[in-house]
Amino acid sequence: MKTAIVYYSKYDFCKECANDLSTKLEDYVDIFDISDNDNQPNTINEYDTVIFGTSIYFGKINKRLVEFCKKNVRALTNKRIAFFVCCATPSEYKTALLACLPKDFVENIDITECFGGELRKDKMRFKDKIIANTVEKVLAKENKEPVQPRYENIITFAERINS
Repeated sequence: MKTAIVYYSKYDFCKECANDLSTKLEDYVDIFDISDNDNQPNTINEYDTVIFGTSIYFGKINKRLVEFCKKNVRALTNKRIAFFVCCATPSEYKTALLACLPKDFVENIDITECFGGELRKDKMRFKDKIIANTVEKVLAKENKEPVQPRYENIITFAERINS
């Protein structure tokens, strides 16, 4: 059995999650960072399971990942599909999947999970730092959990894929 992990990562948290996840899977795993034009899968036909991962910013999934999913929706029909997201508001990630991805694609996703997030301000552009500071303030004001990784969800996600 072969598994592909196809992800987009802006500030490397999603990349680290994809790599961590790959070490917990029992199948042979290939990892593709679609933000890198030289690391695109030529075809997904050879994979039994395809796992997608991305960050969510302002309720949006990265355009490259959305386009990849749209382009391959037919090829994915008979595959086991899983999707993980990294975001500041875990309670809202399913809404973003439904809003950003084709309905026929979303209906075929077998497993979804949120791995939480990290605000890596040292890597952020100025505009993103301002937004990150605002997000932290809003979460605190609304007595919501701060942005944090949910590494335990990676373990649970891998266990579900391995079963």
